[in-house]
Amino acid sequence: MTEEKKRCAKRVYNGSFRGSLCSKPYFATEDGGDWCKVHAPSTIKAKNEKREALWAKQRKQREAGYAIGDAQRAVIDVAKGWISDPGDELNIRALKRAIQDLIDAENKAKAL
Repeated sequence: MTEEKKRCAKRVYNGSFRGSLCSKPYFATEDGGDWCKVHAPSTIKAKNEKREALWAKQRKQREAGYAIGDAQRAVIDVAKGWISDPGDELNIRALKRAIQDLIDAENKAKAL
């Protein structure tokens, strides 16, 4: 008698309506099934976590870019007010604050 080798329990759909079982050999038993290295729940979980970490990093970089753009627009808006009355102390303070916010946003983006 020949011993039948275990195969992966994942059903894959490659053009057929019903699909077929994965042809890869058994690697591990997890969550009540026999899985190959590709379809093992632990492998899929690790892959998803890696992808989500990459997306989170990209989202932070995008948001930092938006913050820089917002700060640049704020500096321009305040500078327009300052030009109309350069001697006004409130305009000078507002311009200094807007410039500091821009510098902070750029430093935060560089730290990512």
